[in-house]
Amino acid sequence: MGLAYRTTGLLLAASAAVTAACDLGPLAPSSSGSAKTYYATGIVRDDECLSSGAPCNPIAGVLLTAVPKGRAGVSAVTEADGTFRLGPLLVEGQTCVIIAGCTQKTTTVRVSKDEWEPVTAGISSNYPSRTVTMGREPHVLWGKVTAFPAGNAIAGALVEIAGGANDGRTALTNASGIYRFDDMKTSSNFELHVSAAGFISRTNPRTDLTLSEVISMTLWPLS
Repeated sequence: MGLAYRTTGLLLAASAAVTAACDLGPLAPSSSGSAKTYYATGIVRDDECLSSGAPCNPIAGVLLTAVPKGRAGVSAVTEADGTFRLGPLLVEGQTCVIIAGCTQKTTTVRVSKDEWEPVTAGISSNYPSRTVTMGREPHVLWGKVTAFPAGNAIAGALVEIAGGANDGRTALTNASGIYRFDDMKTSSNFELHVSAAGFISRTNPRTDLTLSEVISMTLWPLS
C-alpha cells in the first residue's frame, strides 16, 4: 500500500512539474518587469493575389489591437508598406495535458480598417511574424473542378451557390475545369454544390466569405 501511494505521489509530482514547465512558455525577446513579453511583426495585404495573377498589395493605416489576455489596449497601425510592430505582448506559454503533451497558446489580434472586412488573427511568441490578408467587396470566388483519381479537368461542371448573400448564383467550368464568380458580396453560411454528367455530385459547406478565395473540388465518377 505504501509503495502504491509513493508511486502515485511521484506521478502527480512529475505531472505538476511537466505542466509547470510547459506553462513557462518560450523565452521572450525582451521583458517588462517580471512578465515576459515580445513584439509581433508582419504585414497586412489585400487579396488581389487570390483573385488574379497580380501580387497582393500592402494596406496602410490598418489598426491591429490585442484583445484581453494578450495585453488589452496594445495596438499598432500599419505603415505605408503595410508593415506593423505590435507590442509589448505577454508571452502566452503553453497548455499541457499529460500524455497528449503541450500546445502553444496564442494572442488574438483584431485587424480592422474602414471599408474593409475585419479580420481576427492569432499570433504567438513562438511565431511572432504574421502576414494578414484582408478583403472588401466585391469579392471573387473561383477554383478548379477535377476528376478522381487522375485529376483531369472537368469541363461543363455546374457550380451553384446555395444560401447566404449570393444565393442562386451559378457558373460552369471552362475547358480547363475553372469556374469563377465575380462581384461577390460578403456572406456567411453558404454551400457550393458541384455536379457534372457521369460524376457524383458534391456539396462544400462554407462558414463565410470575407475576401476573395480559391476553392477547388474533386468529383468521383459514378462507376
